[in-house]
Amino acid sequence: MGVSPHVTKTHTKNQYKACHLQFGPNPSFVLKIQVGSLLLCRTYITCQLTMPMTNKEVKSLYRERFDPVQYHTTYYSNLDKEVEFFLTNIHSTLLKEKFNEGKRCLEIGSGPTVHSLISASHHFDTLVSSDYTEKNREEIRKWLNKDAQALDWTIFFRFVANMEKFSDLDEGVRILEERLRRKLKNVSFCDVFDSIPLNYKEAPFDVIITSLCLEFAACDWSSYVQALKNIAALLRVGGGIIMVGALNNTFYYVNDEIFPSLKLDQPMIQKAMTLAGFQGFEWKILERQVIEGKPTDHDGCFCVSAIKM
Repeated sequence: MGVSPHVTKTHTKNQYKACHLQFGPNPSFVLKIQVGSLLLCRTYITCQLTMPMTNKEVKSLYRERFDPVQYHTTYYSNLDKEVEFFLTNIHSTLLKEKFNEGKRCLEIGSGPTVHSLISASHHFDTLVSSDYTEKNREEIRKWLNKDAQALDWTIFFRFVANMEKFSDLDEGVRILEERLRRKLKNVSFCDVFDSIPLNYKEAPFDVIITSLCLEFAACDWSSYVQALKNIAALLRVGGGIIMVGALNNTFYYVNDEIFPSLKLDQPMIQKAMTLAGFQGFEWKILERQVIEGKPTDHDGCFCVSAIKM
């Protein structure tokens, strides 16, 4: 999906700025979306969408315009109910025997984040993060190296420390941070549209986690299915996938920049995963909880787990 947005707002706190991106010469139309009924927040966003956008253009958009520090500020400066939902369901899924057998776990599309692997560090000896953009991979390396400018994930470690029943949460944070740093062996380049998306000698993996990735990488349905098939090739037969993401989302903002998303509902996601060779689905769905400060149009969040057959 190509996007050339103009943003207006009536809400007094969400200072969405006008911005202008143009991808290709195609005719455009105006889509007006109201996002705010859940919390009685009156925010109106007017987007001018240009169809279609290619996977190549999406890659270029992330390479050139994605700001990992602003992304962290916008979406991870606090721990909201939706991220709690993601962390809770990743944690509970990994407690199931079929998801904690083996030694190797991969996260596809980590972005600049490390929080989705905190619980995995309890179960696996080898963890690998991966992302397409060097800027995101560099932010993870900063955190691994305890760089003074590294992004702060303390509140997320504290949340998982509480789930792991640490009586002293400060000590729990210290232990979990050290555990993840010790087990996160590699921060790798990944392109989900390559037939071999990750060049890593330890593949296949026992479990793959992917969070808020594929719906933002794929520009159409066939690309989404192919990305899932490519990811499945990195997983052993009988291995598990845990995927968390946004439902019916079409865009999100990082500062002034708008990034497209492929609009997907639960049946579409499960059909794509089935085509990629997964079975035994277990779903958790949460209606949208956060409006203020979260400039997206999703109407819910999901966690789905399945087994590669």
